Amino acid sequence: MIPDYLYYFLICLYGVLSAKNILFWLGIWQSKEYRFDRLRDYFTTPEGRRSLFSKNLLGQLLTTVAALILPLYILKVGVISLWGIIEILLYIKRFLNNNKSSLKVTHKAKLIILSSILTVVLFWRQLGQNSSIEIALFPLIFAILPIFIVAWWGSFLKPFTAILKMYYYGEARELAQKYPDVKIVGITGSYGKTSVKEYVFQLLENFYKTNKTKKNLNTEIGLSQAIINGDLEGQEVFVAEMAAYKIGEIKRLCQILPPDIAVITGIDEQHSSLFGGIDKTLSAKSEIIFNAKKNATVILNYDNQYLRSLKVPAENKVITYALTNPADLTAEKIVMTENGLNFVLKFKDHSYNCETELISEHNVLNLLAATAITMSMGVEIEKIIPLFKEILPPDKTLAVVKPIANLTILDDSYNANPSGVKSGIKTLGSFTGHKILILDDILELGEHTARIHQELAQAIVDSKPDLVLLVGKNYTDLLIKHLQSLNFPLNKVLKESKVGPLKAKDILKQSLINKKTVVLFEGRRSENYLNFYL
Repeated sequence: MIPDYLYYFLICLYGVLSAKNILFWLGIWQSKEYRFDRLRDYFTTPEGRRSLFSKNLLGQLLTTVAALILPLYILKVGVISLWGIIEILLYIKRFLNNNKSSLKVTHKAKLIILSSILTVVLFWRQLGQNSSIEIALFPLIFAILPIFIVAWWGSFLKPFTAILKMYYYGEARELAQKYPDVKIVGITGSYGKTSVKEYVFQLLENFYKTNKTKKNLNTEIGLSQAIINGDLEGQEVFVAEMAAYKIGEIKRLCQILPPDIAVITGIDEQHSSLFGGIDKTLSAKSEIIFNAKKNATVILNYDNQYLRSLKVPAENKVITYALTNPADLTAEKIVMTENGLNFVLKFKDHSYNCETELISEHNVLNLLAATAITMSMGVEIEKIIPLFKEILPPDKTLAVVKPIANLTILDDSYNANPSGVKSGIKTLGSFTGHKILILDDILELGEHTARIHQELAQAIVDSKPDLVLLVGKNYTDLLIKHLQSLNFPLNKVLKESKVGPLKAKDILKQSLINKKTVVLFEGRRSENYLNFYL
């Protein structure tokens, strides 16, 4: 029989590991918005497979086998204790290297954490202190158990979450009907919707009492909460960003708040694996048109091939905008300077010289969308153009920061879609000086993964960066393969997973010495390096 003090030592040791694993798996599920379709897609990625079949799991298996074979209790306890201590030390090392959990401590997360920990405690009480087999299984049990416990509690809470969502949905829909005079601008698309929302808000607030959905609260629960919180009260215009991962979700958003002006900014491969293909993405996004108010104005990006082929009901007024195709609003002679962009906006038979502090050609396209929306609200174009100079980009969406004289930071770390990332890389190429690209993965591309990364490789080659730091955990090897096929010098490519974050920062630091430097941050993980420069 194992002494009490050793038994309780093991319980405490593996209790800490269980808590760590609970937080790890909950963080992953939360990042996928507690959606089984997104979680399933995650487990098809290299990162997802590694999280299931990790080196830690191999270590736990070997430790368990060793503990089962060893004849003496004290040896079993020694092996099990050693592995537990090693795993905790490795976790501390990863934590100190800035590999911190992305878990947000919400009410739902707190409930799952508490319930999961209580379940583990109850499980411990069923373990027999006298059983050598049960003691030997500690490493394996407390590695695997948290996965199923978190999944079970998340599934158990799902019906209650659905009921809560329906409550918010019903209350929000009822409240919205009390504001029939508020004009609703609904914006959706695979890319550009957040930028267009922010730009049109900054334009419209000069003419009307205007509010908008905050940050990226663009789902049913986010839109419902905005209405319940009184965001429509006292307003003349409300600008709502509307997001979806599958068919039917935009329709439900429109049932809460049907748009007077329905905008689709573009369709691409983003979340294609969840929708089931580009055609289904188009069907899902176009629900904003077919579920808008009767005779709603429809605004479409005609540079997007999928939107050019979209059939809009005859009763809807359609306004189109584009840079490279015929449309109602177009732009030409786009020039990027140190102060931003200059371009000529064309509408009907008139041309307007425009200036903005925004950068990147795709922001001209976003400004055209914002202009079309503002004009649809009855504002003359001559009053809109001068306001371009005052428009600011959304946070972390190709925002320009200059912390010191010779350093320019292009913060596009919010971006995660193919069109936006390629545009950001193209923008980097327009700068002079020492150019650095810090690039994360683009996920949920489905069957388009290989092609999109080939296109990213071509964009990188065209932009001629002096250093590329790849911080993704899934497709860096695929991207490097494509870069190699395009004869891009691989001595300019750095893999974070190979050199580690600390070594990567040392190399980045060396690149700043007495050089005019431009650094582009693309994707969420690139943000881990932002504070290094600021």
